[in-house]
Amino acid sequence: MVITRKVEAVFRRITLCSRSDSSVAVKESTVNNIPFHNRGVNARDVRIDFFRGLALYMILVDHVIGDPISKFTYQRFGFSDAAEIFVFLSGISCGIVYSRELKRGWLGFMTKIARRTVLIYVYYVLSSILVILLITVAAGSIKNAGVVDQSLVVLREDPISTIWSTVFLISSPDLPSILVLYIEMTLAVIPLFLTLAARGPTLTLAASGLIWIISQIHPELSPNLANQYFNLFAWQFLFSIGMFIGIRHNSNFPELLSTQTCRWLLVVAWTIVIISLLYRVTFHVLDNLNFGLE
Repeated sequence: MVITRKVEAVFRRITLCSRSDSSVAVKESTVNNIPFHNRGVNARDVRIDFFRGLALYMILVDHVIGDPISKFTYQRFGFSDAAEIFVFLSGISCGIVYSRELKRGWLGFMTKIARRTVLIYVYYVLSSILVILLITVAAGSIKNAGVVDQSLVVLREDPISTIWSTVFLISSPDLPSILVLYIEMTLAVIPLFLTLAARGPTLTLAASGLIWIISQIHPELSPNLANQYFNLFAWQFLFSIGMFIGIRHNSNFPELLSTQTCRWLLVVAWTIVIISLLYRVTFHVLDNLNFGLE
Protein backbone atom coordinates (compact mmCIF):
# COMPACT_ATOMS: atom_id res chain seq x y z
CA MET A 1 0.00 0.00 0.00
CA VAL A 2 2.84 2.38 0.88
CA ILE A 3 4.66 1.59 -2.38
CA THR A 4 1.46 2.18 -4.33
CA ARG A 5 1.00 5.58 -2.76
CA LYS A 6 4.61 6.57 -3.52
CA VAL A 7 4.25 5.55 -7.17
CA GLU A 8 0.96 7.42 -7.36
CA ALA A 9 2.63 10.53 -5.91
CA VAL A 10 5.41 10.42 -8.51
CA PHE A 11 3.04 10.11 -11.47
CA ARG A 12 0.76 12.82 -10.16
CA ARG A 13 3.75 15.14 -9.76
CA ILE A 14 4.98 14.42 -13.28
CA THR A 15 1.61 15.31 -14.79
CA LEU A 16 1.45 18.77 -13.18
CA CYS A 17 2.36 20.47 -16.43
CA SER A 18 -0.79 19.17 -18.06
CA ARG A 19 -2.99 21.12 -15.63
CA SER A 20 -3.97 24.62 -16.71
CA ASP A 21 -5.15 25.65 -13.26
CA SER A 22 -2.26 25.86 -10.79
CA SER A 23 -4.58 25.32 -7.84
CA VAL A 24 -5.72 22.05 -9.37
CA ALA A 25 -2.09 21.12 -9.99
CA VAL A 26 -1.19 21.61 -6.34
CA LYS A 27 -4.20 19.59 -5.30
CA GLU A 28 -3.34 16.80 -7.73
CA SER A 29 0.21 16.63 -6.37
CA THR A 30 -0.90 15.60 -2.90
CA VAL A 31 -0.98 12.27 -1.17
CA ASN A 32 -3.21 12.07 1.88
CA ASN A 33 -3.76 15.86 1.56
CA ILE A 34 -0.06 16.58 2.14
CA PRO A 35 1.64 18.62 -0.64
CA PHE A 36 4.39 16.67 -2.37
CA HIS A 37 6.97 19.43 -1.91
CA ASN A 38 6.12 19.99 1.77
CA ARG A 39 6.20 16.42 3.05
CA GLY A 40 9.11 17.03 5.42
CA VAL A 41 12.82 17.73 5.26
CA ASN A 42 13.66 14.07 4.77
CA ALA A 43 11.23 13.56 1.89
CA ARG A 44 13.06 12.71 -1.32
CA ASP A 45 12.10 13.54 -4.87
CA VAL A 46 12.61 10.24 -6.66
CA ARG A 47 12.91 11.99 -10.03
CA ILE A 48 16.07 13.76 -8.88
CA ASP A 49 17.46 10.54 -7.40
CA PHE A 50 16.71 8.60 -10.58
CA PHE A 51 18.41 11.00 -12.98
CA ARG A 52 21.38 11.55 -10.64
CA GLY A 53 21.84 7.80 -10.51
CA LEU A 54 21.58 7.61 -14.30
CA ALA A 55 24.17 10.40 -14.63
CA LEU A 56 26.53 8.57 -12.26
CA TYR A 57 26.20 5.41 -14.33
CA MET A 58 27.02 7.31 -17.53
CA ILE A 59 30.02 8.95 -15.83
CA LEU A 60 31.28 5.50 -14.83
CA VAL A 61 30.82 4.12 -18.33
CA ASP A 62 32.54 7.15 -19.93
CA HIS A 63 35.61 6.59 -17.76
CA VAL A 64 35.97 2.91 -18.67
CA ILE A 65 38.36 2.80 -21.61
CA GLY A 66 36.83 1.01 -24.60
CA ASP A 67 33.41 0.42 -23.01
CA PRO A 68 30.96 0.02 -25.95
CA ILE A 69 28.10 1.49 -23.90
CA SER A 70 29.94 4.83 -23.89
CA LYS A 71 28.88 5.23 -27.52
CA PHE A 72 25.33 5.82 -26.30
CA THR A 73 25.88 8.07 -23.27
CA TYR A 74 25.02 11.76 -23.14
CA GLN A 75 28.54 12.98 -23.95
CA ARG A 76 28.14 11.50 -27.44
CA PHE A 77 25.07 13.59 -28.22
CA GLY A 78 25.24 16.79 -26.17
CA PHE A 79 27.46 19.82 -25.64
CA SER A 80 28.65 18.41 -22.32
CA ASP A 81 28.67 15.07 -20.51
CA ALA A 82 26.87 13.50 -17.57
CA ALA A 83 28.99 15.37 -15.02
CA GLU A 84 27.07 18.56 -15.81
CA ILE A 85 23.80 16.72 -15.30
CA PHE A 86 24.93 15.45 -11.92
CA VAL A 87 26.17 18.85 -10.70
CA PHE A 88 22.97 20.59 -11.83
CA LEU A 89 20.71 18.05 -10.12
CA SER A 90 22.87 18.20 -6.99
CA GLY A 91 22.32 21.95 -6.96
CA ILE A 92 18.55 21.42 -7.09
CA SER A 93 18.74 18.90 -4.27
CA CYS A 94 20.90 21.17 -2.10
CA GLY A 95 18.64 24.14 -2.82
CA ILE A 96 15.61 22.17 -1.64
CA VAL A 97 17.20 20.82 1.53
CA TYR A 98 19.42 23.65 2.75
CA SER A 99 17.03 26.51 2.04
CA ARG A 100 14.69 24.80 4.51
CA GLU A 101 17.49 24.52 7.05
CA LEU A 102 18.42 28.18 6.64
CA LYS A 103 14.86 29.23 7.43
CA ARG A 104 15.11 27.35 10.71
CA GLY A 105 18.20 29.23 11.84
CA TRP A 106 21.79 30.01 10.89
CA LEU A 107 23.37 27.77 13.55
CA GLY A 108 21.47 24.66 12.49
CA PHE A 109 22.12 25.50 8.86
CA MET A 110 25.90 25.74 9.33
CA THR A 111 25.87 22.59 11.46
CA LYS A 112 24.32 20.70 8.55
CA ILE A 113 26.87 22.23 6.18
CA ALA A 114 29.75 21.17 8.44
CA ARG A 115 28.42 17.61 8.74
CA ARG A 116 27.99 17.30 4.99
CA THR A 117 31.51 18.63 4.40
CA VAL A 118 33.05 16.14 6.82
CA LEU A 119 31.07 13.29 5.25
CA ILE A 120 32.19 14.21 1.73
CA TYR A 121 35.80 14.51 2.95
CA VAL A 122 35.66 11.03 4.50
CA TYR A 123 34.27 9.57 1.26
CA TYR A 124 36.94 11.46 -0.68
CA VAL A 125 39.80 10.07 1.41
CA LEU A 126 38.49 6.49 1.41
CA SER A 127 37.78 6.43 -2.32
CA SER A 128 41.15 8.06 -3.09
CA ILE A 129 43.06 5.51 -1.01
CA LEU A 130 41.17 2.72 -2.76
CA VAL A 131 42.03 4.15 -6.19
CA ILE A 132 45.69 4.56 -5.20
CA LEU A 133 45.90 0.96 -4.00
CA LEU A 134 44.17 -0.37 -7.12
CA ILE A 135 46.51 1.56 -9.43
CA THR A 136 49.52 0.36 -7.45
CA VAL A 137 48.45 -3.30 -7.52
CA ALA A 138 47.50 -3.15 -11.21
CA ALA A 139 50.59 -1.20 -12.30
CA GLY A 140 51.88 -4.11 -14.38
CA SER A 141 48.59 -4.67 -16.17
CA ILE A 142 48.24 -0.94 -16.85
CA LYS A 143 51.68 -0.89 -18.44
CA ASN A 144 50.95 -3.94 -20.57
CA ALA A 145 47.62 -2.48 -21.68
CA GLY A 146 49.43 0.54 -23.11
CA VAL A 147 47.37 3.13 -21.24
CA VAL A 148 50.11 4.59 -19.05
CA ASP A 149 49.54 7.93 -20.78
CA GLN A 150 46.03 8.10 -19.32
CA SER A 151 46.04 10.52 -16.37
CA LEU A 152 43.23 8.56 -14.68
CA VAL A 153 45.51 5.57 -14.09
CA VAL A 154 48.73 7.40 -13.24
CA LEU A 155 50.00 8.40 -9.80
CA ARG A 156 51.94 11.66 -9.55
CA GLU A 157 54.02 10.36 -6.63
CA ASP A 158 54.82 7.09 -4.89
CA PRO A 159 51.77 5.50 -3.18
CA ILE A 160 52.57 6.61 0.39
CA SER A 161 53.29 10.21 -0.63
CA THR A 162 50.16 10.24 -2.77
CA ILE A 163 48.05 9.10 0.19
CA TRP A 164 49.46 11.85 2.40
CA SER A 165 48.91 14.43 -0.35
CA THR A 166 45.33 13.20 -0.62
CA VAL A 167 44.64 13.41 3.13
CA PHE A 168 45.97 16.98 3.38
CA LEU A 169 44.24 18.09 0.15
CA ILE A 170 47.56 18.87 -1.53
CA SER A 171 46.96 16.59 -4.49
CA SER A 172 44.51 13.83 -5.32
CA PRO A 173 43.98 11.06 -7.89
CA ASP A 174 41.96 12.28 -10.85
CA LEU A 175 38.91 10.07 -10.40
CA PRO A 176 37.92 11.13 -6.83
CA SER A 177 38.77 14.78 -7.45
CA ILE A 178 35.11 15.57 -8.16
CA LEU A 179 34.57 15.18 -4.40
CA VAL A 180 37.05 18.01 -3.77
CA LEU A 181 34.85 20.23 -5.91
CA TYR A 182 31.87 19.25 -3.77
CA ILE A 183 33.79 20.06 -0.60
CA GLU A 184 34.46 23.54 -1.97
CA MET A 185 30.88 24.08 -3.10
CA THR A 186 29.46 22.84 0.21
CA LEU A 187 31.69 25.08 2.29
CA ALA A 188 31.47 28.20 0.13
CA VAL A 189 28.84 28.15 -2.62
CA ILE A 190 25.87 26.79 -0.67
CA PRO A 191 26.11 29.20 2.31
CA LEU A 192 26.93 32.24 0.17
CA PHE A 193 24.29 31.63 -2.48
CA LEU A 194 21.44 30.77 -0.11
CA THR A 195 22.23 33.65 2.26
CA LEU A 196 22.30 36.20 -0.56
CA ALA A 197 19.37 34.57 -2.36
CA ALA A 198 17.22 35.14 0.72
CA ARG A 199 17.46 38.86 -0.16
CA GLY A 200 17.42 38.61 -3.96
CA PRO A 201 17.66 35.23 -5.73
CA THR A 202 17.70 36.62 -9.27
CA LEU A 203 20.46 39.12 -8.51
CA THR A 204 22.43 36.42 -6.71
CA LEU A 205 22.18 34.14 -9.73
CA ALA A 206 23.31 37.01 -11.97
CA ALA A 207 26.37 37.51 -9.74
CA SER A 208 27.11 33.79 -10.03
CA GLY A 209 26.90 34.10 -13.81
CA LEU A 210 29.33 37.02 -13.74
CA ILE A 211 31.82 34.89 -11.80
CA TRP A 212 31.43 32.20 -14.47
CA ILE A 213 32.22 34.73 -17.22
CA ILE A 214 35.34 35.86 -15.36
CA SER A 215 36.41 32.22 -14.96
CA GLN A 216 36.25 31.77 -18.73
CA ILE A 217 38.49 34.78 -19.31
CA HIS A 218 40.87 34.19 -16.38
CA PRO A 219 40.71 30.51 -15.37
CA GLU A 220 43.86 30.91 -13.30
CA LEU A 221 41.92 32.91 -10.71
CA SER A 222 40.00 29.86 -9.52
CA PRO A 223 41.29 28.13 -6.36
CA ASN A 224 42.92 24.79 -7.05
CA LEU A 225 42.46 22.77 -3.88
CA ALA A 226 44.15 19.35 -4.02
CA ASN A 227 45.37 20.08 -7.56
CA GLN A 228 42.02 18.95 -8.97
CA TYR A 229 41.11 19.90 -12.54
CA PHE A 230 37.61 21.26 -11.85
CA ASN A 231 37.36 25.05 -12.01
CA LEU A 232 35.28 26.04 -8.98
CA PHE A 233 34.38 29.49 -10.37
CA ALA A 234 33.03 27.87 -13.53
CA TRP A 235 31.17 24.91 -12.04
CA GLN A 236 29.56 26.96 -9.27
CA PHE A 237 27.29 28.64 -11.84
CA LEU A 238 25.70 25.39 -12.96
CA PHE A 239 25.34 24.35 -9.32
CA SER A 240 23.80 27.74 -8.48
CA ILE A 241 21.27 27.43 -11.29
CA GLY A 242 20.18 24.18 -9.68
CA MET A 243 19.90 25.83 -6.25
CA PHE A 244 17.93 28.70 -7.78
CA ILE A 245 15.36 26.15 -8.95
CA GLY A 246 15.53 24.17 -5.71
CA ILE A 247 14.66 27.24 -3.63
CA ARG A 248 11.42 27.60 -5.56
CA HIS A 249 10.61 23.95 -5.01
CA ASN A 250 9.97 24.78 -1.36
CA SER A 251 7.62 27.67 -2.07
CA ASN A 252 4.20 27.84 -3.65
CA PHE A 253 5.64 29.30 -6.82
CA PRO A 254 2.69 29.26 -9.26
CA GLU A 255 4.80 30.20 -12.28
CA LEU A 256 6.59 26.84 -12.07
CA LEU A 257 3.27 25.00 -12.01
CA SER A 258 1.53 26.83 -14.83
CA THR A 259 1.02 25.16 -18.19
CA GLN A 260 2.38 28.20 -20.02
CA THR A 261 5.68 28.12 -18.14
CA CYS A 262 6.02 24.36 -18.53
CA ARG A 263 5.45 24.63 -22.28
CA TRP A 264 8.03 27.39 -22.55
CA LEU A 265 10.60 25.34 -20.64
CA LEU A 266 9.87 22.28 -22.75
CA VAL A 267 10.35 24.28 -25.97
CA VAL A 268 13.71 25.63 -24.73
CA ALA A 269 14.82 22.19 -23.52
CA TRP A 270 13.93 20.43 -26.77
CA THR A 271 15.58 23.21 -28.80
CA ILE A 272 18.84 22.70 -26.91
CA VAL A 273 18.61 18.93 -27.34
CA ILE A 274 17.99 19.14 -31.09
CA ILE A 275 20.71 21.76 -31.72
CA SER A 276 23.31 19.85 -29.70
CA LEU A 277 22.40 16.57 -31.42
CA LEU A 278 22.67 18.15 -34.88
CA TYR A 279 25.96 19.75 -33.90
CA ARG A 280 27.52 16.49 -32.73
CA VAL A 281 26.15 14.43 -35.63
CA THR A 282 27.30 16.99 -38.21
CA PHE A 283 30.88 17.07 -36.92
CA HIS A 284 30.95 13.29 -36.58
CA VAL A 285 29.92 12.91 -40.22
CA LEU A 286 32.44 15.51 -41.41
CA ASP A 287 35.23 13.81 -39.47
CA ASN A 288 34.48 10.47 -41.14
CA LEU A 289 33.95 11.71 -44.69
CA ASN A 290 36.58 10.77 -47.20
CA PHE A 291 36.74 13.05 -50.20
CA GLY A 292 39.52 11.09 -51.88
CA LEU A 293 42.07 13.83 -51.21
CA GLU A 294 44.64 11.51 -49.69
